[in-house]
Amino acid sequence: MIFNDLHKKKSLLFIIILLYTAVSFAQSLRIPMIQGEKKVNSLAWSLDSTLFAYTDGTDIVIRDVSEFFIRHTIQTPYKNIIEVRFVDPIFDDSEEDRLYVLLVTDTNLIEIHQLFFFTDDIGNKLCADNIIFQLQGSENIKACAFTCTNDIRFIAMGYEDGTFGLFNYNTISQEYIEESFEIGETHLASIDISTKQDMLLTSTDNGIIYIWNNKMDAITSFFFDDEYSKHVYFNDDTEYPILFADSQNSIAKFNLEAQVKSGSHIENDNDIKDFAVSIDRKIALILDYNNNLNVFNLETSDFIGYIPNFSESPITLFRIDYTQTKFLITHEDNTIYILEISKVLFPKNASLPNTKVISMDEDDALQRLYDETEDEIEVQEETVEEQETEDGKKLYEALAMIRYKNSDTIGFRLKGTLAPGPYILGASFAAGYTAYRFIQPFYFGGFLEPHFEFPQKEFPYKYSLEGSAISSPIIVGGKIYFPFGICVYPFQKNIELFVELSPGLSMNMLWNAKFDKSITSKMYSGFYGSLRTGATYKNFVAFIEGNYDAVMGFGFSIGIGYNLNIVFNQTYEEEDPSLEK
Repeated sequence: MIFNDLHKKKSLLFIIILLYTAVSFAQSLRIPMIQGEKKVNSLAWSLDSTLFAYTDGTDIVIRDVSEFFIRHTIQTPYKNIIEVRFVDPIFDDSEEDRLYVLLVTDTNLIEIHQLFFFTDDIGNKLCADNIIFQLQGSENIKACAFTCTNDIRFIAMGYEDGTFGLFNYNTISQEYIEESFEIGETHLASIDISTKQDMLLTSTDNGIIYIWNNKMDAITSFFFDDEYSKHVYFNDDTEYPILFADSQNSIAKFNLEAQVKSGSHIENDNDIKDFAVSIDRKIALILDYNNNLNVFNLETSDFIGYIPNFSESPITLFRIDYTQTKFLITHEDNTIYILEISKVLFPKNASLPNTKVISMDEDDALQRLYDETEDEIEVQEETVEEQETEDGKKLYEALAMIRYKNSDTIGFRLKGTLAPGPYILGASFAAGYTAYRFIQPFYFGGFLEPHFEFPQKEFPYKYSLEGSAISSPIIVGGKIYFPFGICVYPFQKNIELFVELSPGLSMNMLWNAKFDKSITSKMYSGFYGSLRTGATYKNFVAFIEGNYDAVMGFGFSIGIGYNLNIVFNQTYEEEDPSLEK
């Protein structure tokens, strides 16, 4: 598994990402896609990650993950299925290979189906299912939150009238016992059961969290800001077990007294649209408003990588499998993408490969998905393991964390200058365009910079206008220059460091300091050059530079600025099989 015991295997993950990114321009990433006929309300992975399921209106479709064929369809008489999960029931202690599926209808009916796989007389692989349990929640009240343990010993459903029901499996009577609880009149936004099954939390739509112990006594409650996200989860930290968003772009761990854990903040570059946690509560998955999925380590709060949206349609659902190597992602157009994490998890600002989306319902889809071509380079797992020596691990971790900027920018700069020769103080404002994508990590661009210079003592040259001498004139002019430099993200996802050399042309003229006359001198032009270094944090720039102006001499500047990033979205092609026939 890639994510389990992540702090020990972090180098392996980054090696895979680094190697894949290095060859991404030489190959085409092919992504399998399923098109749902009706609205997809829920996604699920089987416990061994060999099957996945999704709701298709009144049906549940179960597919094989390697060849994508339909293994079985659970047809129901209900109007709509809103939840589907693969489960491992506590009441099944048989050694036989059985498969169980839990479904929830829009009428709050919970069913547990057992699937039987068999082969008929002529060798066809078939499947049948029957209902093991049928549980009815509150019939006339809309459910708005649902959860269950993996062994479905506990099943919980929250309703819009401020109540929730808990189904507890009794091993003696071998049946589910239902209990109802009331919080208030505001509907429940989320409900979750802790990993140890010793606590349950509920959060309401108006921002109140209740924590319940295993005897279903409310042991604490507190407010949270529901403006940022209404979802609340348990994590695996015993002292700070609660996880929720505390700002537009960050989530953090809290204890039962609503105190935040120091250093637990996970900050996303963009505002959070939705987030979830993995089954082992060690990974946070944040969906931002750019429709990217950002993956973080909950234990260390480290950024692991991001999964771009390979569809033009917004993401609606996302599920990581139990082995934590695969993703299911659904979009508003009811397309389902099946992603291998090792191929689509990218470091920040990585260049994306050319991508083809393949509809797996076409006749030759498998051939187009798996057929190797000469220009494709396969990353072998054995090669990665051979390089994972102790020294190699440190090397690859360092290399993987040095990232390059992958977007062009429109930049704005405001700076102050001291030219020691004539003791001049100056101010200038620059604007320009910089290209980062073509020769990473190097960049180039062009800037236009008007400036004003103010002498601090009488200017050493004398000029006259209509016979009168001009003392301490203001120098007005500008320059055009072309920066060329290097930019990297060393060990921190938000901070860029850069160094650049900027040759150009400077133009200056003298003005009467009282501004009661017109221009007092001709245009003086000459060579301009600067050596600049600085840092960028979340688009804000700070820098220092040494410069030379053929007219004004050497100078020293310090400045600030802001970058508007221009992201060039990768084009994703969806193959049209009709063109190949």
